[in-house]
Amino acid sequence: DQTLNNGDGLCFTDFSGSLKGLRINSVKNGLIQTQEREYPPIGTLIFRNLDTAFQKQLQQSSNCRKIGVRFVLLYNEDDLQLTAEDEDGIHAAVKLDGPFDAANNIEKALENLNRQLKKAGDTCFTVRNVAIEAKIIPFLPVSVVNTLRRDCLNQLLAERKGHYRLEPLAIKPNDYPWLSDTATRYDNIVNKKAEAFYRRHGVTNFPVPAESGDNPSEISLMTTRYCIKYQLDLCPYAGSQNKRQQFKEPFYLEDNTGRYQLHFDCKACQMKITRQ
Repeated sequence: DQTLNNGDGLCFTDFSGSLKGLRINSVKNGLIQTQEREYPPIGTLIFRNLDTAFQKQLQQSSNCRKIGVRFVLLYNEDDLQLTAEDEDGIHAAVKLDGPFDAANNIEKALENLNRQLKKAGDTCFTVRNVAIEAKIIPFLPVSVVNTLRRDCLNQLLAERKGHYRLEPLAIKPNDYPWLSDTATRYDNIVNKKAEAFYRRHGVTNFPVPAESGDNPSEISLMTTRYCIKYQLDLCPYAGSQNKRQQFKEPFYLEDNTGRYQLHFDCKACQMKITRQ
């Protein structure tokens, strides 16, 4: 009964306890089309862990959290001062030397000052209130008001950064139970500190780690859907028949770190790498 979209991500837990993921290619007549070859058994509880429509809505949202600011514009004929106070009580002020000509149309001048000072643009602030304190209302070009407002907000932002204090958080070790009392070789527990960590969380059985160097040919260093046989046009399902006859397995990769054997599970479309 949920509306699904192309590109949505689904996930489920299989019988072995492993988390599996699917990406929706399309939805037609209530059926989900996907490229993955592994499907959840009937009765499996499926979760959506990526909602593309919701993500798009978030990106287009303009209702972002902003910091409220109150402006006070003070003119005393000698200079013009704009003071900002944010919702956390932090202040900033900028001055502009006068004098300025008096406005002929006071009502229109006040309207223009209020309108320009309430524009915070793409800053992290939103102007909630503007107060103008002056016996004589000055006539100010729009460019002057904008510069005054911009400089004041920039200074306020600098003041906020200067007032910010990072609260220290103490690291408190815990003993929450691990997923199992047995670690896997892929956890790579190769030193005493790592082993002590797992023991604190209830792990008692420690197999040979994958990077210990013991039994290297039996330990998979990597399992990937990227396949060199497919890259070389040797795939038994999609490759060239003539090319497949020219090469014999096993295949190896070599570099200055050693020699690695490639194992191919063509049915599952996976390639596994082990150290030789």
